[in-house]
Amino acid sequence: MFDLSSQYAIRAMVHLAQLEPGRLVQAHIMARELSLPAPYLSKILQQMVKDGLTVSRKGPSGGFALARKPEEIHLFDLLESFQKIHKVNSCILGFPSCSGDDPCALHSFWTKMRQDFVDTMKSTTLVDLVNFERERANRKKAETPQVSPPENTGGPVEVAGEHEQEMGG
Repeated sequence: MFDLSSQYAIRAMVHLAQLEPGRLVQAHIMARELSLPAPYLSKILQQMVKDGLTVSRKGPSGGFALARKPEEIHLFDLLESFQKIHKVNSCILGFPSCSGDDPCALHSFWTKMRQDFVDTMKSTTLVDLVNFERERANRKKAETPQVSPPENTGGPVEVAGEHEQEMGG
């Protein structure tokens, strides 16, 4: 549903939101941690600087950080940088003239879906996404089988082959 730039931007912003406020992260380090192509991520981060979502500082101790608090950045703002969500008013079937007066077969359905989508994007913040990501990580952790070390019975530990050597000579 989201283009690749939007997907990477969301992942980068969630990453930045999980850091302590004001901490700068270099694009190539973030790219490695998120398994994203560094040149592409750098362009995305620069676009978000232009749009006021991130800040950057150049130099060896430079990098990127959120421009505002995570609870002040909505998913709509982020997607608007890359997908121009406000322009989703076009006809879902591609008709040049589609309106309440001259609707296509899916007009009323799409109008409601589009509004619900935009409302959700406007009400979802980076804090919500960080919380979703933490829940996802906790679920994965709970689903991963834990391997327990063998019990130590307190008796002698026999290594295969040693006993036979002692008995044979």
